[in-house]
Amino acid sequence: MLNLPIAEDVFGLRIGYLQEEDPGYGTVFGRPDIDDAYANTRESIRVKAYWQASEKIDVELTHSEWNTDYNYLPATMLVDTLGGESIAREADGEMLLSLFPDGRVENDFEIRWTTLLAKFDLGFAELTSSTGFVDTPKKETNYEEAADGGTGPMAFTVIFNQPAETFTQEFRLLSTGDSKLQWITGLFFMDAESDSGGFVDVAFPAFFFFERSFQTGPISSDVFAVYGDIEYDFNERWSLQVGLRYQEEDRSQVFTQDFADIDNDPIFGPYSFPGTPETTKDSFDSVSYRVGLTWTPSDNGIVYLTNSLANRAPIVQPLSNQMAIEDAGIVLPGDPDAAQLFNTELGTKWTLADGRAQLELAYIFSDWNDIPLWADLDPSLFPPFGLSLAIGGTDAEVSIFEMTFNWAITDNLAISYAGAFTDTKVTKIPEDDPNVTGYPAAVQKGGDLFNYAPETHNFGINYSNTLSNDWTWFASANYVTRSKVDGFDAFNLAATEYIPAREGFENLSFSLGAAKGAWDFSLSVQNATDFDGMYFPSTSQVINGFIPQPTTYSFQVSYDGMP
Repeated sequence: MLNLPIAEDVFGLRIGYLQEEDPGYGTVFGRPDIDDAYANTRESIRVKAYWQASEKIDVELTHSEWNTDYNYLPATMLVDTLGGESIAREADGEMLLSLFPDGRVENDFEIRWTTLLAKFDLGFAELTSSTGFVDTPKKETNYEEAADGGTGPMAFTVIFNQPAETFTQEFRLLSTGDSKLQWITGLFFMDAESDSGGFVDVAFPAFFFFERSFQTGPISSDVFAVYGDIEYDFNERWSLQVGLRYQEEDRSQVFTQDFADIDNDPIFGPYSFPGTPETTKDSFDSVSYRVGLTWTPSDNGIVYLTNSLANRAPIVQPLSNQMAIEDAGIVLPGDPDAAQLFNTELGTKWTLADGRAQLELAYIFSDWNDIPLWADLDPSLFPPFGLSLAIGGTDAEVSIFEMTFNWAITDNLAISYAGAFTDTKVTKIPEDDPNVTGYPAAVQKGGDLFNYAPETHNFGINYSNTLSNDWTWFASANYVTRSKVDGFDAFNLAATEYIPAREGFENLSFSLGAAKGAWDFSLSVQNATDFDGMYFPSTSQVINGFIPQPTTYSFQVSYDGMP
């Protein structure tokens, strides 16, 4: 990294470059010559320019680029992870081998990000303009998978590129006076376009099913939002906060699928059976709010109560599903445009022990409405195979108690603790809807909600001391533990019980170091407990599940001799 103060206190540049090489953590079954299946190399560059145009105008321009060359994409083509190592399958499909004849699969990502931040001091308020542009010209997804669900082997190959562009603009006005009334207001705009184009090759020999196609699905999205937030201090003890946000979005997707005559067409086309473009357009809007009341009973403590409404992304159905549902004359359960979260929080924060300790306590009650879940509809209405899609109609309540405690016991020693205790309850499911025939049976009214850990604990300790020879040495440790999480089996919706994670999560990390003058030395160990368990429900009982980071040792030396 290089800092260039071109004009002192007026204009400067910072240029940074980073190259990372990760050898990966896996092998390829049957190919001992490929010992870097999941290796990747990343080059990053960042340029930042700062200009203080006047006492009241600041401008900052930033440009960043990431170019990542993967071999196998992480978490793809896995056949076994139960032994704590990622073992990948050998590439053997015609389509993938036509691109990579030696079986060494590669993927390339390119991302560019440019932002322009300008601040204007208007006296009574500060105006901020934030402009951003993200360009992803290349995002390759090349992989193949094979499985046998009991009806014979099945294999498919995916070769896609997913470019995207996103432009955002936000204007924010923030009050800067010392009035009892403080406020912030703003406008937000986003214009986003993405494409997901590529080839899919499917082989299901047991049913004599073979299909090759080229698919494109460009999506465009326009978002507009306006928001405001005010805070009023009634006196030194009581204050009120009110915030409101309105957002609307127009989204359009055009999906096309061209099918190949496998015996006669070239592997990558052109294909003999072009598809008809299918256009899906959706428009939706939402209103979110936040209301909070704060009481300051003393100079070292506050008590607050907040209530808020947040809107999740709506459940968007492709045009083919919309037409099938309309032809069947049914109404899906729930409101697809009102997947909402009502959140109420009561908390307190205190400074104790003459400022050496901080205690935070909070109780959060969350009310989820219309959680999207995958389900099957009555096959008699959608012959011959029925229809599977995400639906609403599921509500749940979540209660969480959180505690954070930090204590500087001495000037050299500090300890910390953070914990959360969670209880969930499903309050509504589409159990009386005759059109829903394949709802996850493990999600039961009155039962627990999935993907929540009942308990999480985090313990930390930090120590530092300066010796007589001006050397400072320091040490820290952090231990995290989380109880088992439950989830349902997405491939067996009839299962009446959740799948528990095989193990709860635990991780111990610590570091030791010393510093003197411009020199700094540190040694750190991640996952010192060598935890290699499956702690996500969906990966507990399968051989291609997620595995955590192995025990990792890092030694870093840094020198900061800049004046």
